[in-house]
Parts: sequence; structure tokens; C-alpha cells
Amino acid sequence: MPKFLNNWIFALGLAALVCVGCKQSNSKDVGQMTIAELQAAANQGNDQAMVRLGLFYEVGRGITQDTNEAVKWYRKAASDGNADGQFTLGYCYFIGRDVSQDFSEAIKLFSQAANAGQSRAQMLLGEAYARGLGVEKNNQEAFNWFQKAAMQGEVGGQYGLGICYQRGVGTETNEVEALNWLKKSAESGYDKAQVELGKMYLNGFGVNQNLTEAFNWFQKAGMQGNPNAEMSLGFYYALENTNKDLIESYKWITLTGYKDSSLADIALNTLKQRGIVFSPEQIAAGKRRADEFVKTNQFVLPSTNQYNGL
Repeated sequence: MPKFLNNWIFALGLAALVCVGCKQSNSKDVGQMTIAELQAAANQGNDQAMVRLGLFYEVGRGITQDTNEAVKWYRKAASDGNADGQFTLGYCYFIGRDVSQDFSEAIKLFSQAANAGQSRAQMLLGEAYARGLGVEKNNQEAFNWFQKAAMQGEVGGQYGLGICYQRGVGTETNEVEALNWLKKSAESGYDKAQVELGKMYLNGFGVNQNLTEAFNWFQKAGMQGNPNAEMSLGFYYALENTNKDLIESYKWITLTGYKDSSLADIALNTLKQRGIVFSPEQIAAGKRRADEFVKTNQFVLPSTNQYNGL
């Protein structure tokens, strides 16, 4: 399963429900309702309240966490024809969150929501067609759904559309359109697009090579905890003559390892082949900087996922 899908939808879901085709039992915005009011509204048939209540149960915010109860409310909203409910329940099936993973069921629900105009469902339907998850791989369908999502301002859809133009997936290769959509997504804060832009500026693909721009985009994504950006920053500080800082380099590689130890090992081995070997003092200082960065940025890391280098 693509790693970028694992957590961000539920992290944003409470604030970003679009309420496509929802029915409300009163005029009060569900975003302003207390838990008790949400429960009452959901029981009275307000499907927007059902979805929001499910999300509260999912994350345990203001109520005892209960994933079974969350899925129950997603399912009720989806059965009522609420596109957000269809999308959220579909996402659970897509990644196997709180239910058994079932790509076919996910695609059925995504299709219902996407056809009703739910932009995130459109984006994930594009992802499914691009990768052949629950459907036969179809580049044209992937392009079409990414485009629909992108036109609604969905940052993941903008990223997907940019990649389609960049690689000729379901359309002709178009470097101008690729840069346009990737930049829209990156400027909206989407870390994968920021990494892709960093690579383009680093290598001069579709743009004039600009190492400063590359660093800036890697930095933006790295500050969001993107491991590929963190690894790139580790390379930058180890290999850039002007700003060479091996302690800072090891900091970013350590942060990479917190999320993907194999990726950090690749970085260290690559640098070793380039003649860069970290001293025990640099390693210790880099780890201290990494730990301080985690505390300062309030990143949540599994206590068992520590990285000690090669």
C-alpha cells in the first residue's frame, strides 16, 4: 500500500468534510456540534453528523476510541448515500483500517463517492487505476480521475496529475503541465509534490537546474517528516561544498531511519561509497539534533522504531 495514504486522510478528515449529498436534521453546522449533539443528530438521520461522529470515534477525540463504532457510522452514512461516508468507509477497506482489506469493496465505494463529486475519492480512484488496486490497471482512467480531483483543488489529485504529465501516464508527456500541477500541489503543502519538485530542480528535469530551489523544496517536505526529503537533505549537507555539515547530514539520515531504516542504510552506504564516513562524535551529535528536532516539531514516532545506523 502506498505509504502516503496511511495516515493523512484521517488526520485531515475532521476539518475537511465536503458534505456532498448529505441530509441534515437541523440547520446547525455539525462542525460546531458537541459529541452529544452529534450523537443525537446522527440518530435522527443526519448523515453528515454520522460521518463526523465516526471520525471522532476513530481517533478517540472527546469520546472513548471505538473503531467498530466508527465503522458502524461510516457504513450508515454510506448506505444513506452520503459521499463522505462512502469515501471514508472505502478508505477503511482500501488500507484495511478497522475492516479486512478489500480493494474491490473500496473501489465500489470510491466510485459512488467520486461520481457524486467527492474529490478525495476521485484522487484515490486515480491511484487505484494507476496501480491496479481492485481494478484492472488503466492509465487513461487514472489520468481522468486525477484530473477531476485536481480541478477541484485536491492536492493529491494535483500531484497525481502532475506525475501523469511528467511520465506520460494516460496522456502525452508535457513538462509544462507537469511543472504547473506539481507546483500547485507543492505550494499547497503536499510533501510528495515538494519532493518531486526538489528532484526536478536538482537534476534539471523540465526546469533549469537550481540547487537552491531543490534544497528549499526538500527542506519544506523534510519539515513535514517525508523520509525521501530527509534522505535528500542528508545527502545535501554531506556533499554540498558550501554548506557541508556532517552533523546536520547525520541528523537528517537519522530522521529518515525513524520511518524507514532501509532507506537510511542506503543513504549511509551511498555516502560511504563517496568517501563520507561519520565519526563517532558526529554520529552522537547528529542523533542529539534529530531527537531535539522530533521534540520541537512534536513528531510522533513509535517507541520501538529507533535507528542506530549501520
